[in-house]
Amino acid sequence: MKCLCKSKNTQIMGKKDNVDIFRCLACQSVWIHPYSYRIDFYIGNEYNLFQQNEKRKSYHERFLHDYEVARNRFSLIRRLIQPSTSIIDVGCANGAFVKFISDMGYLAYGIDPMKQMFPTEQIFQADFTTFTFNRRFDVVTLFDVLEHFPNQIEVITKICKMSQYLIFIDQPNPETMKDINWKHIRPLEHGFLMSKKFLAQEFNRLGFELIISTSQVTDKMSIIFRKSTTPP
Repeated sequence: MKCLCKSKNTQIMGKKDNVDIFRCLACQSVWIHPYSYRIDFYIGNEYNLFQQNEKRKSYHERFLHDYEVARNRFSLIRRLIQPSTSIIDVGCANGAFVKFISDMGYLAYGIDPMKQMFPTEQIFQADFTTFTFNRRFDVVTLFDVLEHFPNQIEVITKICKMSQYLIFIDQPNPETMKDINWKHIRPLEHGFLMSKKFLAQEFNRLGFELIISTSQVTDKMSIIFRKSTTPP
């Protein structure tokens, strides 16, 4: 099966929950096939209930946890942005990053199909892939989000058109996967986990250069792209 990077040098790692797990030997991306994306899974409270059934944190505990995570993520871009910077968090979930960035004095927005427990005018409840924005933003962030989309190349193209300066992605790092029992192989949630190499190629093609690559959490990667001063 061909990878999104167009390489045919791929292998099946095994099966999990009746789907095949593939790895690309060329770019090191990992994906499941078939991936049954359901936008309705994220609307309302179904995704929250799913997380609680999986013995993850309650909504309140998760918000407090995500607010502190936002502080760590912010530390990576703090020196790169100005007080007038506008930021939108795509797939903002409970809005913790939006709240933190707002508390820091920045113009912050979010978008997520999930119904907010505490709705604000800063957060749009909508499907990012079909929502039309009437403005651009200095910074676009996607934290544990890109791997959920079924049409990731289109999503990347859209965020590159939206961002005037930085794009910040935080997601599981497929290069750390040893076998199909890796905790980030979640067929109900994750479809395609792009490697840093593949992401760098795609963003470079669209006029963004990789400027920061690090890991704040085991098995995860935080990567930041800046709009290039030279056309792609």
